[in-house]
Amino acid sequence: MKTILQSILQGVLRLLGCPAELGEQTCWPAVTAASDLRSYQNRVMRFPAAQTCNVASNAVSAAAAQIPGGILQNNPNSGQPASIAYSGLSKGWAGATTTARALATTNGSGQVIDAVSGDIVIGRFMEAGATDDRVSMLLFPPVRWGSVA
Repeated sequence: MKTILQSILQGVLRLLGCPAELGEQTCWPAVTAASDLRSYQNRVMRFPAAQTCNVASNAVSAAAAQIPGGILQNNPNSGQPASIAYSGLSKGWAGATTTARALATTNGSGQVIDAVSGDIVIGRFMEAGATDDRVSMLLFPPVRWGSVA
């Protein structure tokens, strides 16, 4: 009986948010990997089609398929469930030197970089980092940022 109750409680907790190494996050529901993403954990994802995700590019367009959606928290293979956080604390792979407290966006490889005016911003860096470092970030829903100054 205790095992059944634990399973139910774990299911409810997954619906409310996804646990992460840094605390609770809000994740996109019912998303699967559009390709093999086993080596893309902590990279920025986009949604190329309904309920699927793939690595984000830095293409800034009005097309919803190009807008970064959050950071991948697990390492799914094609067709497997993907946990993509868009709110809360997360780690991200830096694609260049990052600045503590700066706004964050993505490069063409799904890595996080400092944002410039007009970028779609996905969060704020909690620490500075160098290229290929895993840096802490505070995520928020993607938004086009008018001025970063």
